[in-house]
Amino acid sequence: MFETLIDNEVVRLRVQYVGGVPYVHCDVHQWNKTLYKAFKQVWKRFLHQMDGVGHPCVFSLVPEADKKALKFNKLFGFREVETTQGAVLLMCDTETVWALIH
Repeated sequence: MFETLIDNEVVRLRVQYVGGVPYVHCDVHQWNKTLYKAFKQVWKRFLHQMDGVGHPCVFSLVPEADKKALKFNKLFGFREVETTQGAVLLMCDTETVWALIH
C-alpha cells in the first residue's frame, strides 16, 4: 500500500511501508534547476517528518542498470547499502540529511 505525498505533472512521490520500514518511490516527469530547488525543499520537509515520527532512515530500491535513478537518489542523500538480484538497496539517514540540505 502506497501513501501518495505528491502527484502532479512534475513528480509523483510515494511511500510504501514494508514491515514498518518506509520505502520511497519517486517518478520524475520533468526536471530543471528550478524544479530541483523546489523538490529539495519538499524532500527536506519529508525527511524531517520521517525523523519526527521515529524513522531514522528511509530506503529506496533501484534497478542496478538504472544509472539515472541511482544518481537521482544519491543527489538527495541516499547511499548504497547492498546490491542483490539486479537491484540496489539505498538508504537515506533522515536524522542528519534533512539538516544538511540547504
